[in-house]
Amino acid sequence: MDKEKSKLSKLTLGTVQLGMPYGIANRSGMPDEAIAQDILEEAWRNGITSFDTAAAYGESEKRIGAFVEKHPERVPFLFIATKGTLKPPSALTEEALKRALFEQLETSKAALRLPTVPLYMAHRYEDLRHYAKAYSAFFRQAKEQGRIRWAGVSLYSPEEAEEILNPQRDTPPLDVLQIPLNLFDRRFLENRLIERLRESGFMIFTRSVFLQGLFFLPTDSIPEKIQEAAPLLRQLAALSSEYDIGIREMAIGYVRRRADPDSILVGVESVAQLRENLEAFEHAFPEELNRKIDRTFIDVPPSIYDPRRW
Repeated sequence: MDKEKSKLSKLTLGTVQLGMPYGIANRSGMPDEAIAQDILEEAWRNGITSFDTAAAYGESEKRIGAFVEKHPERVPFLFIATKGTLKPPSALTEEALKRALFEQLETSKAALRLPTVPLYMAHRYEDLRHYAKAYSAFFRQAKEQGRIRWAGVSLYSPEEAEEILNPQRDTPPLDVLQIPLNLFDRRFLENRLIERLRESGFMIFTRSVFLQGLFFLPTDSIPEKIQEAAPLLRQLAALSSEYDIGIREMAIGYVRRRADPDSILVGVESVAQLRENLEAFEHAFPEELNRKIDRTFIDVPPSIYDPRRW
């Protein structure tokens, strides 16, 4: 694992925006093919070797595949992660479920133009829980056959992570966990959860660092359903002013300093946004601000920190 881990950049380019309109603050929609390729090229030029995608992300896998096809010499240095959502076949036998998983993996491999996917993840933990035996057999065989290197799952709640840590549960063999973590959602920092996951050997990717762009939304543009986010965003703006640090720098700096994940996933809609994120990653971040954030955003409701409820 250490050899593969050396390929991993501390920033991962999230590519959902390259394949479909995404994010509450997105006003430009999905970029065209040329802009998408420019973003991927700029990421590579700036040392980003890790790209995150999924079968569910519209044109994203195909656009990464076009990048891979153009630069086959870069493949040994790329860490590409994709995710699949199990669509159960009519016959729910373990063999039929495993076959369905392999079919989806092969579809993603073809789109990505990769003989081996560095990281293949279950997009939903519920699938992993309900079809544990099929996933165990699938991940084991896919690794043995060289179709994937690592296996993982995208998590939404600490409870899911605790299940994975529970030695009494028959959880499929996993190497990587992707978790949400941001200024408003610090659940995985509680009870030493991230530390315990790392101690158990898992590589940690964090996502939702900007809460799908909510942090950048003007308070007069907040959708009616999440109006209760307005006072939180005003507090965020006040902290930004008090410490003379941008929201972007605060969001990335907080996750980096508090969790030190193996990689922080950030999505962009333009080359300019990518450059801003790269600069924000290097920005100084005062330790006192960590503590101030922890005190300020202590009781954010799930209706705000969980975009599935928007």
